[in-house]
Parts: sequence; C-alpha cells; structure tokens
Amino acid sequence: MNKNIYTVQAMLYLLVISSLVTFAGYKKMNLNNSDLMFNVINHEITFSNSNDGITLLGTLSVPDTHKKPTVVILVAGMGPADRDCSVMGRKLFVPIADYFTKHGIAVLRYDKRGVGKSGGSFDMTVTSADLAGDVMAAVEFLKNRDDIDTHNIGLAGMSEGGLISFMVASQSSDVAFVVSMAGAVATTIDHLLFQSAAQLKADGATDEFIAFDAVIRKQILQAVTTLSVDDAQAQLLSVVKSYVASMTDEQKALAATLPFAITEKNYEYLIATFNSPWYRFYLRMNSLDFISKVTVPVLAINGTLDFITDARLTLPIIEQGLQIAGNQDVTVVVAIPNQNHWFQECKIGALAEYSAIQETMHDLTLQLIVDWILKKLPTIHLKSSTVLLDELLDISILNLQPNEQIEIEASCKDKNNTIWVSRATFQADDQGIVNVARQAPLSGSYSGIDAMGLFWSMECTNKEFPYFVWNEQELETYLSVYSQDQLRTQITIHRLLMLPEIEKRDVRENGLVGTFFYPKSMQKGPGVVVIPASVGGIPDTLAKLLASRGYAVLALGFFGLDGLPANLENIPLEYFQKAMQWFKEQPQVDPDHIAILGQSKGAELALLWAATLPDEMNAVVAYVPSSFVYGGSPHLNQVNWTHKGLPIPFMPHPTDDLATPHHKEVINAQAQGSISFHANTFEDPFDFASIYRLGITQFPENVEGATIPVENITCPILMLSGQDDKIWPSTLYGNRIMERLNAKGSSIKRQHLSFPDAGHGFLYPYGPSTSQPFYFPGKDFWYTLGGTAKGDGRAAIESWQAVLSFIKENLK
Repeated sequence: MNKNIYTVQAMLYLLVISSLVTFAGYKKMNLNNSDLMFNVINHEITFSNSNDGITLLGTLSVPDTHKKPTVVILVAGMGPADRDCSVMGRKLFVPIADYFTKHGIAVLRYDKRGVGKSGGSFDMTVTSADLAGDVMAAVEFLKNRDDIDTHNIGLAGMSEGGLISFMVASQSSDVAFVVSMAGAVATTIDHLLFQSAAQLKADGATDEFIAFDAVIRKQILQAVTTLSVDDAQAQLLSVVKSYVASMTDEQKALAATLPFAITEKNYEYLIATFNSPWYRFYLRMNSLDFISKVTVPVLAINGTLDFITDARLTLPIIEQGLQIAGNQDVTVVVAIPNQNHWFQECKIGALAEYSAIQETMHDLTLQLIVDWILKKLPTIHLKSSTVLLDELLDISILNLQPNEQIEIEASCKDKNNTIWVSRATFQADDQGIVNVARQAPLSGSYSGIDAMGLFWSMECTNKEFPYFVWNEQELETYLSVYSQDQLRTQITIHRLLMLPEIEKRDVRENGLVGTFFYPKSMQKGPGVVVIPASVGGIPDTLAKLLASRGYAVLALGFFGLDGLPANLENIPLEYFQKAMQWFKEQPQVDPDHIAILGQSKGAELALLWAATLPDEMNAVVAYVPSSFVYGGSPHLNQVNWTHKGLPIPFMPHPTDDLATPHHKEVINAQAQGSISFHANTFEDPFDFASIYRLGITQFPENVEGATIPVENITCPILMLSGQDDKIWPSTLYGNRIMERLNAKGSSIKRQHLSFPDAGHGFLYPYGPSTSQPFYFPGKDFWYTLGGTAKGDGRAAIESWQAVLSFIKENLK
C-alpha cells in the first residue's frame, strides 16, 4: 500500500475541512480513578462485512464489572487508521479505550479495511458510506455476544467517524446512542471554505494570503461538485497550475510554512484526492439527510480551537438535524474551552501544536463523555433549542444526584460582541431534577420562581459600554451547568428575532424610508406600522417579532436617514399619511385591519396621528406615551410636527437643548426644591422626568393647546407605562389621557397598563433588562431610563403579551 496515502489524505482533509468563544469558564479537574479500576479482558475478534466481502479484525476490551457492560464502538476519522487510530506518532484511541474500560464501559476498536490485520484495501475509492457498512458489521457482531449489554451498543466517532456514526445510527435500530467527537458534518463549499480560512489563520497566514487561497480553493470545490471525474481532473490541473505559477516569491515562502496551503510540491497529490470518489462523495452529500433520522441520545462535542471541524458550523448542523428528527434526548456541549480537533488543551489551534502537546486527549473531555454514557452527566431538556425570541422556555436539568446543588449560567453576545451573563444556583429534588420554571434559585442574578429569570437578569461584562444592542437575526444563548466548579454540560439556544418564513423588503420609494416584513404566504392579512422613538432609525427588531406572529409590518423611519430630515424637527404628518396609503396598497395587507405602534416619542406620534387622521387605523399601541405634543430634537423648543403646512402647538421645555442639566432654570428649580434632579453621576444620574413635570407647572397657559386631542381617536387604544420612568412621566401622561377620554365622553375601548418598578426602556420580552445609566457625550451628564432589572423584565414580558392580545382582538 502507498505509504503516502495517509499523509496526502490527511493533508487534504485538514486543507478542505478546515473558535467558537465559549462563555463558560474552564475548570480543570483533579481525577482520582483508583476506585474505578476494573480488570479488563481483551479479546482479539473477527467480524465480516458480508456485503463487501471484507473481514475485519480488532480488539474488544470488556471490563469485569460483574454485570454485562455498555459497549462503545470507536469509529476513526479519515485515513487508513488502525485500531489504535495511530496518527502522527499518537494513538488517539488508546487513552479513550483505557478511560472507558476503567469506568466500566466495554470498547470495540478495529483496524480499518486494508489496514493492519483487516482484509480488503484502503485507498481513495473508499467512501464514508463504505466505512459505515463496516461499522454496521461491528454492530451485528456485538449483538451476538453474551458478555456485553446488547441493548446498550453505542458509537463514538471522531471527525469523519462522527459523520459515519450518524449514518449508521440513522439506519440501525440496534444503536443505543451516539457520541460525536468533532464530527465532520459541515460538507458544503461555504462550510469548507470557512474552515480552511480559519485554520490558515491559526497557522499564521496573512489575511491577504487567505483571500488569495480562497479563490483557487473555491474553484476546486466547485469543479468537483459540478463536473465529471475526467472533466474535473482536466480543469483542476489547469487552474491549480496557474495558481501555483502566479504565486509571488513571498507567497511561496509563506505557503511552505503552512500545512494547509496548496504548493508546487503537493498540488498533484491534492488534485488526485480532491477528485477521488472518497472526497466527491463527501462534498456532494448532505449530512442532514442522516442526522435528521437519528432519534437515539446524542452527545456532540467540539473544542473551541478546533478549526478542522469548526464548532461554529458543525454543532448547529447537528442541532438542526436532531430537531428535525424530533430528538429530545440530546446533549450538545457547545465547545470544550481551549481544545483542538484532538481535544488537546492548546493555545491557538495551529496544526504545529498537535504533535508538540504531550497529552493525547484531555481528561475533561474523557470524563464528560463517560459521565454522559453512564447517565451521570446532567442533561438540559428543552422542547426545542430553536425558538422565537418571545417564546417562554421550560428548562429542566436531568440526571443530577438527589438534592445536588448546581449553578446554571446563561450567556450571550449582543450586536457589539459584548458578552452578557447571568447565573443562578439551584438544588435538585429527590429525583435529581431541577426545573427552572417551577423552582426559585438558592442564589444568583435573580430571585423567586421565574422561568425566564436567567434571560432578563443577564448583566454586561463590559462596564465601559453596558448597553444591550439587539442582533440582526438571532440571539444565541448558551446554557452551561456547573457542579462543584466543573463544567458538566452546555447547550446553545437559538432565539430567533424573525422566523425563516418571513420576507423582508426595503422600502425606498415615493419619499418613504422603511422596511416591510411579512409572512411569505400572506395575502390580505392584518398589518402593523411600527414607529421609532426619538433615537430614530428603522425599528426593525419589533417589526420582525410582529411579522413572526403573523402580521404584515412596516417598520417606518422618518428622520436621521438618507432621504429624510436630519433632525426630529418640522416633520409633516402627511409623510405618515403617505406611508399608510402605501402600506394599504400592498397585496399582503388588509387595508381595513391596521394598527399603529410607537414607543416614547413614537407613541406621542401614534396618538397624534390617530387623533388627527382617525380614519386611517383600527388600533393604537403606545409604549411609554406622552399626553402632550412636545418639541423636537436636538432643540427641545423647536416645532416637531406640522400638518397642512402649519406647526402643531407643543408644550415648551424649560430649556432649549439637551444640555438640560446645566441650565440655570433647572439649577434654580432644584435649589428651590421644585424638582429633585439628582447629582449627575453614574451612581446618581439625572432624572429627566422631573424636568417634564416642571414644564407642566411652568407653562400652564400651554397645557390645553399642547394636549393631544385623544377624544378624536375612533379606534381602541392600549397604553403601557413605567411607574419609575426617568425620561418623562409616562404613567402620569397615560393617566391624563384616560382622564381626558372620560371627560370628553369617548366611547372607544382604552386600557392603560402601568408597571411598578419599570422605567422608560421596557419593550422586548426576555432580553437583558439590566441597562446602566447612560453618559451623554459632549453634554457632560449622566441620565437613566429608570426602573429596576426585575421591574423592566417583568414589564417587558407582561406588556408584550398584552400587546399581542390587543392587536389580535382588534384586528380580527
């Protein structure tokens, strides 16, 4: 057999197959296994793949546990591996087999076909499907043994072996569980390009070289995917020769130091392997076809510094497939911190580190696997790990010791890559179960029984910018379980801001600026127009959620964007009238069932719009509203809104710009005790609501003219306010609106929900509500939105539920 086959194939595999930053702390364990030692009987065994006429030889190690033990078949990764999985002077399967048997688990490992004592031949014509047939033969062999538990035959596959394990488990009802160790399930061209770029980067390649390399690599993969063997061979030779010839001396020198790089010395071998049946099968398959049929328990693990099978790609694919299968018995440990493809503890994940590191596989990884197989590893149970952002999660931790104390850590990254973390300590019941929705934590980031307490109580780890910024597509949240300072298990929850079936269309026509969201199949359905607050922009986060709840939604911008006024000043209501007309003309929208929703300044606008043009909408939602029309921004005493070319009267502000805290009127009022404005520090930030209250008493002659004539509104209204609102007194304003509607004899349905300990910023359910005081750059003052984390968290949840019920009821 060609001794270069393994080298070439390994090189290619690393080249084309290839760090997720885990938020769980890495805790080393001091293991003492002396009390777990069993006598082990090693059997030299023979079994046959009758379909291919191949006899395979291996070793079955059975611990003497005085009962029939669970058995695991070790499935090697790519290349002609022997039963020890010997690679680069290491025997990867030896420590696994040793550790498993010491803990009472039997192990079968065998020489691959054409390797060692096994029959057949191993070359690049052997595909993953062929190798899966050999594993099936091993399962059939074990079924007839009387010294192992034939009902507990599991597969533990590394790299390509993880993929093969899923292939076998999707077909065989005799497989009881699967352990995927860095399973090579990411098989698309985009996946392979991503992983190869990541490994080149870890090995020291420059960004320029990686970009240069990606061009030829993509051409190679596309040729193998789309062309016949002969046509691909001719094209590959042509393009790769041209690529090598085009390399500068500097690029050649760098490539010579990179195991992943294509060079003049290796390209002929690489082309032969790229175009081989083995690789063509791998590139053209879809691993989801197999994973989506696996219904037995699965443990999938990766190292954070594994760039050969990158956890950022592989683990989500496994999770997706198992969800399609309806597999609820799943434990996915997102990543073992600071470990590579072989689960060695390393520094950067470079290939040069592999042979230099003394350990073969870290004890942490081995213990995680063994604990899970023996059902000692806690499992996190969810109905689904992919949910819409506003869905309530019922989280349970199973397989704990009775009355065991554990710490659950939740963590996520926002749009700015800022990490947010919460923690809570729970005690398991007599059955070894923690149910977060039904138990109060013993201590932690929140108190009391709260199913989603871990989510709203997350705190920012970056004290320089402790403000949550929503991601565009989803909020990946990592749940980690610790026991005695050891990471026991971890899963990823994909919290979607928008379902996949929602269409998104940018609106840049007829002077309008916004984004239109709607379910793909929607025709003449209820619609919602969402208006931003005084920060401007396009309020697409809320729009995505509403669209995912079955509505056509226009997220409308009206200042601060290209094609719109720069400031929140002199905005004509006719702009919104035009937007409504456009919205009603869309085929997805029922023009007779439309709500408008605004928050803060947007709520002021929503109420004013409905009072001025009452026939245009069927329901109004106003988060933290105002009962008055106020001036613009940044000049607070500038006209904000106009109608028919005329300014709409507004309530004057005691000062004329956002440097409010430094104006003498405010300073004097605070000195006289008229307001309590606070100390302009992070610990005691300014209370802007006091200024708005001061304005009402300071300008009584303007109160009636600036009051929004809500009695003209002809549709139902829902208002939501925070009793600790520090931006403006939204609860006071909501009460004034209710009083005016009563006084004017209005007959519309109206509701004002006022939330204790809530401030100005509650809006999105189950997101971090622990925002800190804000510093206004250039104005030298601190301010706060008000509310407590618990108060805002509860208000966000209850208000969103009320909003969905209100819109559904009034747009039906």
